Amino acid sequence: MVSSIIGLILVGIISVGLVSVLLFMWYVAIYTKDKVLLSVAILLTVILGLIGIGSVLNYFGL
Repeated sequence: MVSSIIGLILVGIISVGLVSVLLFMWYVAIYTKDKVLLSVAILLTVILGLIGIGSVLNYFGL
């Protein structure tokens, strides 16, 4: 019970950190109009989205 709560807290912290870094990258890419950074931001957004969809489907056993 305690280990699952600790795991949930760690996953939450990591998720918030990843989303914060991704949002900051989008801000910098749009502000500087850097094509390479924008491409990396799009790629990371797609990868994290697919990971999120996969984990939700895995959670529900689909």
